[in-house]
Amino acid sequence: MYRLLHPRPCLLLITMKQDGKPNAMALAWHTPVDEEHVAVSVHEENLSHGLIQKNKEFVLCIPTIKELRKVWICGIKGGDEMDKSKLFEWEKGIKVKTPHIKGLAFLECKVIRSLKVGDHTLFIAKVIYAKGTKQFIGWWKEGSKILLHVGKKFFCHPSKYIEAKF
Repeated sequence: MYRLLHPRPCLLLITMKQDGKPNAMALAWHTPVDEEHVAVSVHEENLSHGLIQKNKEFVLCIPTIKELRKVWICGIKGGDEMDKSKLFEWEKGIKVKTPHIKGLAFLECKVIRSLKVGDHTLFIAKVIYAKGTKQFIGWWKEGSKILLHVGKKFFCHPSKYIEAKF
């Protein structure tokens, strides 16, 4: 059923580990809730799940096609299997303790509510800081090549805008 709702932007969900290192997880199950809130769905067995519950915050980074290899690694390797902090260059968070990936657009989020749904938890968070990149001007510029997840190991990117006309 959910594959009918893809492709979706693939994000990197960043959390902070107990040792102070960031952890990155590939994430396609997310949605804006309103103009100030987002929701992410995380499997309860993922390391990121426990880190979000503990820290009550996370950062969403928006990769482009250039980061595909690293995004794929973050999607197939768990944070307890591999130190994914070495994959990226990091910058200190602006309003949260969790860092963001240098050069990517990002949303800093504080969890306000969670809801268990099957073997996932839906974390609802307030976006307390957001920053785009030069490819973002109120919306993504045509040809920005943000990464969309189609399913399994397949990805795509938007390349051209099509204007709706009556």
